[in-house]
Amino acid sequence: MFSYCILQELAEKNVECRKLQESRKKVESEIEDLTASLFEEANKMVYDANVKREKAEKRFAEAQGNVCVYFANCSDSLLYTFALL
Repeated sequence: MFSYCILQELAEKNVECRKLQESRKKVESEIEDLTASLFEEANKMVYDANVKREKAEKRFAEAQGNVCVYFANCSDSLLYTFALL
């Protein structure tokens, strides 16, 4: 009787242990999936930020060029005006 109770308790502990191992595997798998998803999202955010930065740099360079052209035109106009005086 005593050994039967011990064997039954051992069998119950084994079942409980297997359930806990399965739960642990599921949690580990979820963590891996979430980590992969997190890195994918982070990479997408970095890519998007780089695209926006490149566009901003391009607009800035164009604006600088426009300013240079504007000042050159103003300079030419001033020289022409002073030449007429």
